[in-house]
Amino acid sequence: MTDTSSTTVHSVETGDGDHRVVFLHGLFGRGKNFSMIAKGLQPEFRSLLVDLPNHGQSDWTEELDYLQLADQVAEHLKRGFAADGPVDVVGHSMGGKVAMVLALRHPELVRKLVIIDISPVGSGSSRSEFHHLLDALAAVDIDSAERRSDVDAALKEPIPEAGVRGFLLQNLKNDGDGLRWQPNLTLLRSELETIMGFPDIETELDKAQFPGRCCGSPARSPTTSRMRTSLSCARSFPAPFA
Repeated sequence: MTDTSSTTVHSVETGDGDHRVVFLHGLFGRGKNFSMIAKGLQPEFRSLLVDLPNHGQSDWTEELDYLQLADQVAEHLKRGFAADGPVDVVGHSMGGKVAMVLALRHPELVRKLVIIDISPVGSGSSRSEFHHLLDALAAVDIDSAERRSDVDAALKEPIPEAGVRGFLLQNLKNDGDGLRWQPNLTLLRSELETIMGFPDIETELDKAQFPGRCCGSPARSPTTSRMRTSLSCARSFPAPFA
């Protein structure tokens, strides 16, 4: 188990409004993905753009699960952005799962919850796609690449969509000794089953309920999955936005 207090979570604060909102990104993302939205919320809002562990400028960890991720974000919020009281939290995809677990384990930190494109159930339909993307990134000979365009060229065959490549290439960093991937690709690949899943609300989350307001846009799913999603949402997040 990773010591959450020893994990450095990087974030950027923008705006100076009274209304505080935290943004949590999805797999392969980083806090900067929400920069334009945060700018659009000014001057009323103050936003915190978080790099989740194993992404962006945040620390890598030896293990990964949603309980751990939520606790790491909670420690980061307690030290600063949410030190004076609960904040609103917006989570997209994997970040949405982190946000839901954060609200269930640390409800004192979350005032309102907004979840985008994900639900509190497993999302196995995307597993093969993410396997493919992680394998494609890991296969690039990053040590021999001199420029971002070299990596882009190496990814054209396995990932022909220019927009997808552009999104992934934001994760390249030149640290002075050459290019490297900021995400912990090895850990993300080995823990993909965990990332695509969700903690058991009955056992791992002690049947917790979030007392605050919540709204969301669940991912498209088959009818049986939609039924499970509706039941899970109703049990754990019973108070939707009015």
